[in-house]
This record gives sequence, C-alpha cells and structure tokens, in this order.
Amino acid sequence: MKATKLQTLGLSLAVLTIISGCGSNSDTTTPVTTMTTNTGMTTTTSLVTTSATSRFIPMTMMQQIVMQDMQEGLEWVNGSTDASVSSGCHPMVGGKTQSDAQNEATQFCADLVFATHTDWRFPTDVEIQKYTTDMNSSGLVPFYANPACPRVVGNNMDTTLKTINTHNTPPIGQINNWANLNAGVRCVRAMQFVPMTMMNQTVLVDRDNGIEWVNGSTNSSISNGIGSITSQSSETEAKAYCENLTFATHTDWTLPNSKTAQTLINMMNMTGMNSSLVYSTTTTMRVAGLNDNNTTLETVNTHNSSSVGMINTWTTGVEADIRCVRKVTLTLP
Repeated sequence: MKATKLQTLGLSLAVLTIISGCGSNSDTTTPVTTMTTNTGMTTTTSLVTTSATSRFIPMTMMQQIVMQDMQEGLEWVNGSTDASVSSGCHPMVGGKTQSDAQNEATQFCADLVFATHTDWRFPTDVEIQKYTTDMNSSGLVPFYANPACPRVVGNNMDTTLKTINTHNTPPIGQINNWANLNAGVRCVRAMQFVPMTMMNQTVLVDRDNGIEWVNGSTNSSISNGIGSITSQSSETEAKAYCENLTFATHTDWTLPNSKTAQTLINMMNMTGMNSSLVYSTTTTMRVAGLNDNNTTLETVNTHNSSSVGMINTWTTGVEADIRCVRKVTLTLP
C-alpha cells in the first residue's frame, strides 16, 4: 500500500547516528557541468528558508532513520538504529553497464519499504548533490553503510546515470559521468508536512491530504492567523472567522472538520513536533472543528491536554483556537 498515513504510526525524534551502503575503491571520474536548482514541490508559495540547525531533522520509525530536509521538502533514507534492521542503503557494485545500474537503482527505490513508507524513488543527480553538499555545509554527514563511501548515484535530466562525490571524495558534490564504479543508492520521498511562507505568514502544507493549515507568522507585527472561540462565541462566528480570513494572500479558508484537525494534532504529537504548531498561547488546550455533517461545532484536545486528539462536543463557555484550512493542488517531485 502506498503513502502510509503517519497518524497510525508512532514516530519519534532521533539523534543522528553514523552507522557502518556503498563500496569503495580509489579511481578517477570525469566531471561534468551541472546547475543546482530547487527540485522541491511546485506551488504558488515559496519554501521557508531555515537555518542549518533546523533545516535537517533526523527522525526514526521502526528503528529506521529518515532525514527530513525542511527547506527542500524531501525525506531521505538515513540508516537504522539496529544492525539487524535494514538500513535502506543499497551498495551499487561496479562493473555494470549504465543501463543495468540505472535499472537496479530505480527498482531498488521503487520496491523499498523503509520507516513504513513505500513511496520511495531514485533521486536526480541535482537533488542528491544538493543534499550532500548542504549537509556537509551544515556540519552533518549522511548515513553510509560503508563510512568511506566515495560516491552516490543519481539520474540526470537527460536520463543518463551520474555519480556524485561524497564528503570522502573532494570536491564534495561534484557530478561525474557514470564509469562502472562502486557507489551507494540513497532513496528519497516527498515529506508529508512542509512549512511554507508568504508575506511573512506561515502555512503548514499536508502533502498527503492536499491541504494547508494556517500556522502563524514570522513577524510579530503581522497577524498569525490563529483565531479563538471565547465564552461569548457561536458556531456561526467560528465558521465566519475562517471564511473572512485573508492569510498568506489566500482568501479561501474554511473551518476544518474535527477529524481532519485531529489527524494534524495526533501527527505532530506522535512525531515529537508539537513545537511546529503555532497556537494563540503556549497552553492552548483545544482547537475548533466541525462534526462529520459540518453542522455542529466540536473541539479537539491539543498536546497540552491529558487526552491528546480527543474530540469533544463544544459547549458555550469552552475556549478553543480556530486553525483554518484550505485545499491546495500540489505537484510532487
């Protein structure tokens, strides 16, 4: 089954560990010229620029580590915490024709089940070049089954196979023509949740479900988009808040279904990413949502409550945040 939904899983932050796939041999390669471009998701908004310390986030599931690139919106296979569990790294042994090597790498990623995900793909040479060089610039080293791994592979836009120098082979990130060399295959997939910003206002994009959430601002003088239900509010007012909201240039916001809001809250809680959600206060206990018929107002408990994700019928006097949502059309890499 493709695109397993994370709300059914227990994900936790992990410390990046370099664990001892690719073969190593000393040889020469022929460099080719390439242009580094952003190959992330195509939308009408721009990806948030994050610092080196917050851009790359290692996470584990079922003892398998993925590295999330918050700037590019990509998630990379990055080894395992247990030697008895597959590291997700595939050693490409030299001596193959370019066609055979390309087919092997493509098929490996297509068949890979890693950290419960099944939608892995073989990256382009530019994608893995950028990942390798930017990780190095951030003072990080990706997982390699062989810590001395000299190169990884990627597909060029002209459909030819290329190798990319790792931190073990200067110059780091150099793209070379295929030359029957040992190299590692590192698979990639699109992240489910990606923060994006426009006009200093931030949204959290849920790629799996094709929606985006209001999620605060990068400037304290600009509205963070988070509304609230007070003791004097009504269901009509809660709906009207989102319908009248202009945020990140968009005007088609709606009050979410309670189960949709529950999915977001459970996901952030299970992945240890509660701090990624902006609330009206740091102690907010509930967010508002509508029942399945979109007729009755409900509340969903946040991580500040003892029963995270529980849906409750709203009663007058209960306060809650209003986090609006809108549908988006995404083009995944």
